[in-house]
Amino acid sequence: MKKLFTYFIALSFALCMFAAPSMACSGWGCQEANGSYQGQAYSSDHDYSGSYRGNDTASARASGAAFGSVDTHASGHGFAQEFGFVSVNDKSCTWSWTRDYGYTSKAGAGAVTEGSAFVGGEAFGLCCGREKVNTEAEIGGSVEQWNHAEESGYSGGDFVVGGSHSGATFTATNYGGDSGRTFAADLEGISGRAITKGDTYVTIDPNGSHQSLYGKTEAMSRIEVCRPDSYQGSVYGVGGVRGGVSSGKTFGQASSSFNYTGSHSGNGAATINVDLYNGGNSSSVNVSGSSYATGR
Repeated sequence: MKKLFTYFIALSFALCMFAAPSMACSGWGCQEANGSYQGQAYSSDHDYSGSYRGNDTASARASGAAFGSVDTHASGHGFAQEFGFVSVNDKSCTWSWTRDYGYTSKAGAGAVTEGSAFVGGEAFGLCCGREKVNTEAEIGGSVEQWNHAEESGYSGGDFVVGGSHSGATFTATNYGGDSGRTFAADLEGISGRAITKGDTYVTIDPNGSHQSLYGKTEAMSRIEVCRPDSYQGSVYGVGGVRGGVSSGKTFGQASSSFNYTGSHSGNGAATINVDLYNGGNSSSVNVSGSSYATGR
């Protein structure tokens, strides 16, 4: 029996060596092994904060998914074997905060989602088959944040208010595959993340002959994926601050804003500053501000 088995193996190799390239495994002794493996991981998170007065708020949300698949086929005379694996991970995290003390208010929020997918497969057939391995690794996610801070309700309508909203969304995929007459193998992987965050700071001095206000808001969004075969992504952000103080017929007002978009990253910020003095027989006002936005 052992001699018969040895003869059969030798005959199979001989057929493999001299068979035409188009010859496929069929008939008596043809073996097949097939595999299909898939896995998906999903995550989500959200957070909210608000001051006791209700005019300072911040919130954030995040969600993501990682997916992997492997399809294998092996065939051969007397022996065929395949192997596949999928490993996927995904995690989302958010945070938010607000502060309101005296004539100052602050708010901020952020979100991040990150994922990875690693897949691989092998196919082996003893002679004359057509071994195939197809792989796919994909990650994606969405993040978003809002924040708002305010100081208002003072005599003369003095106020300062600001906020920002930003986010990012993406999907990225790596594809792979291999084929051969006796052996095929492929290994693919992808990892990445999306992050966004923003914050606002406002303060005011609405009393006396000297009055002032200051406000600043900023935001950023970024997607980080290393050389995917297929990519779709977008980032965005918008924000602004405005305010005013007055004393009699003397007043100062300012507003500043930003807006950015891109496919990979962006950030922006806006600031205002007002200083007012009214001494009765003399007065002065200094108003300044700035803003910028960038995206790619």
